[in-house]
Amino acid sequence: MVNSQVPKVQLTLDGKIVLTVQVAGFAEGKSVEISGYLTQDVGVYASFHVTRDLPKPNAGVAEVEVPLSSKELELDETKPVTVVTSVSEVWPSMLTVATSTSNGFKTEWEIDTAATERWRSKSGATSGGLKVWP
Repeated sequence: MVNSQVPKVQLTLDGKIVLTVQVAGFAEGKSVEISGYLTQDVGVYASFHVTRDLPKPNAGVAEVEVPLSSKELELDETKPVTVVTSVSEVWPSMLTVATSTSNGFKTEWEIDTAATERWRSKSGATSGGLKVWP
């Protein structure tokens, strides 16, 4: 079984950097945060953080492209790179002001199940991997 990994880093002709991140263990459509950093021994460092809805997995592994901002980043094309990546599940909890409070609290917020489910709904539109209200 293939574990989550970054099997490829590409430097495009116009200087953009694209990471291919393979993610295992999450279902199709699951919203995840992908974060980490890329380094080279020559002092290059670039961090990244994106939220994506995972595409359909192939043999249990979903593949996501993550672009890096490369404005001030110059990779040495003759040196290896190291990429450290973390992937975690993302979920919202939409809360509204409670009608009553417990003893000792000035205000409380309680889960708004309908709003939370609407955000999680697969029928909701996405924008850059982020859910938006339908």
